[in-house]
Amino acid sequence: MYIGEAENCLTRLKQHNKSKDFWTHTVVFISKTHIKFLEWLCCEIAIKANRYSLENSNSPSKSHVSESVEADLYDNFETRQILVSTLGYPIFDEFFKPKTK
Repeated sequence: MYIGEAENCLTRLKQHNKSKDFWTHTVVFISKTHIKFLEWLCCEIAIKANRYSLENSNSPSKSHVSESVEADLYDNFETRQILVSTLGYPIFDEFFKPKTK
């Protein structure tokens, strides 16, 4: 799995299509504001969920946003999490194994 941000999504997808051979599907979210924070948050939650290996060559850093903006972005993320899970990509959902007795 790869999580990233780009100014021009089509150009970035073409670049990755030439250099990354592990992908078969793409999910794109468009956001004009605070994309760096959302990229960081997506990576953090995906790593914590530990469902897929993350193929990013660098780790995004958490950008500074106000407390109210951060709350809005977490809410925005939760909506995206539900959407991608509903589409069949549970990349942000933790996998729980039932405990055996």
